[in-house]
Amino acid sequence: LEEGQRVEFEAEIPYRDVGTQHLLCAYQPELDGEGRVVGFVAAITNITERKRIEQALQEEARTTETLYRIGRALAAELDLQQIVQTVTDEATSLTGAQFGAFFYNALDDRGESYTLYAVSGAPLEAFSRFPMPRNGAAACSRVPRATVPAFLHHRTRTTIPAQ
Repeated sequence: LEEGQRVEFEAEIPYRDVGTQHLLCAYQPELDGEGRVVGFVAAITNITERKRIEQALQEEARTTETLYRIGRALAAELDLQQIVQTVTDEATSLTGAQFGAFFYNALDDRGESYTLYAVSGAPLEAFSRFPMPRNGAAACSRVPRATVPAFLHHRTRTTIPAQ
């Protein structure tokens, strides 16, 4: 400003009543006849909604790219283990989970049993401490980045003979 140049920047300002607001701040110096700065004009625009929309669009683009990668992998791959691993990796990333797992559900003579089929983002041993998912668990649930896995649960009616 002191050199007579326009200054523009974005700022995040916390407000007690409405929360953090995103502002676009522009300062245009006012010059006298000799080019000296004698004042300035300020324009401050609340761009909070624009920032929210931009963030939502970025998330939507990330989701679309992930689904595209999964679709390409499914179309090109014939190996079931590799398909499940790809889906597990992408779903773990998409949900924002630190790590995730795909459990295969089968019925045997004693009832339901679960088999850990694929792991993403952690070694297999890390899942030995976690309980098996409940019957009817969601296909994939959002899990924040933490030490909790994202469980991917596939239900089947395959019968496995008891041993």
